[in-house]
Amino acid sequence: MRYLDVKKHKTRNLEFIKASRYAFFKIVFILFIIVLGFYKTVSSKNNRVFTKKADVHSSAVLLNNQAGSIPFKDLTHRRIVSINIGSAYSLEFDAMLRNYTEVKSLDFNSVIDLNDLMSYNTVIIQLTSQSLFLQKTIDLIREAQKKNEVIVAGFGNASALAALDSLNIPLIWNNLQTASASEYSAKIILGGEEAHGKLNVNVSPKQQIGAGYDTKKSRLSYSSAQELGISSAKL
Repeated sequence: MRYLDVKKHKTRNLEFIKASRYAFFKIVFILFIIVLGFYKTVSSKNNRVFTKKADVHSSAVLLNNQAGSIPFKDLTHRRIVSINIGSAYSLEFDAMLRNYTEVKSLDFNSVIDLNDLMSYNTVIIQLTSQSLFLQKTIDLIREAQKKNEVIVAGFGNASALAALDSLNIPLIWNNLQTASASEYSAKIILGGEEAHGKLNVNVSPKQQIGAGYDTKKSRLSYSSAQELGISSAKL
């Protein structure tokens, strides 16, 4: 009788050990699936961020930089004003500029008199392919360059570049109209990022496919939440 009790006890112990092992391996398997899923999610997000950054970088084309004005070299004596004509991301553009130097921000509609620009020696004009259809945009650029150094940062369809053929001022054009594209163009101007994009279409007799100047980084690069793939709403 005592032998049977011992045998039953051993049997129950074996069954318990088997059940415990099964539960352990099941938990390990579930944890493995969770970790693998997390890794795939992070990896996927990183790949998307990398792809977006590559698109922004390759889309930014620096033109008319034969004098090497871009990137700015000495910031000590520069008095910069940034004028927005239609860009939805002027705040991000100007904020990136201010990582490097003091910048005054103006909206195009607030520029009543060009004499308002007399206290500045550098004028950066943000515009879009749509705003280039406005004659007053071209007029502002022409008048401003008579007394100031003017740089154009444009965004949108590159075909609009033809409207600037008569001007020889440095300009950075990006087909993308995003916060990251605006910030990247700002960094090219100040030397925080390199320019190496090329036009992929023939825009005009002046701006042909393959056009685009290369530059080197000359200053520290700053990154925003958007560039790192972090939603600003989560900050």
